[in-house]
Amino acid sequence: THIMEIAERIATRIGIFMGGKLLIEGTLAELAAAVGSTDGTLEDIFLRATSVEQQFDESEVVVQT
Repeated sequence: THIMEIAERIATRIGIFMGGKLLIEGTLAELAAAVGSTDGTLEDIFLRATSVEQQFDESEVVVQT
């Protein structure tokens, strides 16, 4: 879904894609920790994960547990 509020409520794991590539994947708590989210909302996580300043090295790949 593209509706973040729904994904935040019902999904147990969430993946964020950009440009056809999986940037990050995990639980809401794992994603928040990975991007340094201050409020833990999926919207904040998405904005941080896809911002120009956030650079994911391909060797870091994704959060997986």
